[in-house]
Amino acid sequence: MNPVKEMALTRHILETAAGHPDRVAFCVGEKRLSYRELVKGARHQAEVLSAWRRYHPPIIPGDQGLRLPVLLLGCLLSRRPYVVLDPTAPVLRQNQLIQDVEEAGPDLPGLAYLMYTSGSTGRPKGVQISRDNLDFFLAATRSLPLEPPGEAVWLTHAPWSFDLSVLPLWQGLSRGDRVVWLDTTRGVDFPRLAAEMAQSGATCWVSTPSFARLWLRDPTFREALLPRLSLFFFCGEVLEPALVLALAWRFPRARVVNAYGPTEATVAATLTEIPRELAEAGGPLPVGRPLPGISLAVLGENGEPLPPGQEGEIAIGGPGVGLGYRGLPELTRQRFFTRDGIPWYRTGDMGRLEEGQLWFHGRRDLQVKHRGCRIELADIEQNLLALPQVAEAVAVLLEDRLLALVVPAAGAAPTPPELIRGLRRRLPHYLLPERVLPVTALPLTPQGKLDRREASRMAAEKMKGGRCDG
Repeated sequence: MNPVKEMALTRHILETAAGHPDRVAFCVGEKRLSYRELVKGARHQAEVLSAWRRYHPPIIPGDQGLRLPVLLLGCLLSRRPYVVLDPTAPVLRQNQLIQDVEEAGPDLPGLAYLMYTSGSTGRPKGVQISRDNLDFFLAATRSLPLEPPGEAVWLTHAPWSFDLSVLPLWQGLSRGDRVVWLDTTRGVDFPRLAAEMAQSGATCWVSTPSFARLWLRDPTFREALLPRLSLFFFCGEVLEPALVLALAWRFPRARVVNAYGPTEATVAATLTEIPRELAEAGGPLPVGRPLPGISLAVLGENGEPLPPGQEGEIAIGGPGVGLGYRGLPELTRQRFFTRDGIPWYRTGDMGRLEEGQLWFHGRRDLQVKHRGCRIELADIEQNLLALPQVAEAVAVLLEDRLLALVVPAAGAAPTPPELIRGLRRRLPHYLLPERVLPVTALPLTPQGKLDRREASRMAAEKMKGGRCDG
């Protein structure tokens, strides 16, 4: 008998399918999937996987459309973790992920999924999230201000390889709601997506702030387009007061929730509602209070807890903390630890705690958030250095622009577009620099190390001095 216990998530979905089989579970464009069809297909998938003798997690292409939740639920029913492959990533990147899944050995018992994030070595790293982690997260976010179970309609564009997709998909299905996915893998087609929004009946919007800012360019993006919308849920990057105020004007009845959490802590560890009055004050917004069962700490240089109000590294403890990185024991030991029997994760994010609220202050290392995606700057640099025309490279995030300074190899004179084309064969779109800026040398500190602060200043000066297209 398989020792892995049943999930509350799958039990709730099966109950909905038994009680409301014809209710719509999932929509993509004009296509609809009922709960009966969802569970029937997932059970078939589970039977196929149960006969599968391999012990590696099934890799699910993220372009499966209406079949995607069927395949993922089938994995959970068969008690196997899933991995979603980003269909927009270059072949080399996809092959790296597949190789990592194949070579890292059998999956740990009790995993729900592996989510791959940008890695400092130039290769993605797999975060191991357990079935208990996922069940905990869904229970902890069950109290979101939503319509009664079965009546909410979740609207999201989050790629299935991005952990923000976990909330609308699994929380929506566990509640018996409808989940509407906007397919943006081929770009943002405003007329098509606006028509799909209008037909969705959406009550809950889940995205990064960047996606909402993109839609604010469209004058039709207002309450008349989404008359039932009652909640904006944001996670993945900094939420600015100006965005909250713009949404309050366009959607006066909708509430805004800001959340924070890394993939390693199962999507989000904190959340808070942002009232209009707080946004009108104009200052930075908090990222929330911990979910029930989650502990937060702000750590000093030696890992000691700091008192409220002091800035340090954010650490997250509790049942949402994952099981480490697949096949990377040393990195797992560096970032994951146990204290008083509670699992903790050192995020590498800087912040402070005040009156129970967490405030985010940025990164302490080379990891940044850009348009909702977590990026290791070293990942970009390693892939630039893999190009034969490049001798040295440094990536910087300048305000909201991802840039790269490049020193050409001896005898080479690559143009920025050539280097971008080379990177497109190696990196997914969200890791591509907006501009590649050729320089004769990179700045160094007196100790002979790369001076990243000076590199950022150089990039700013070059951007001011003229257009440098990538």
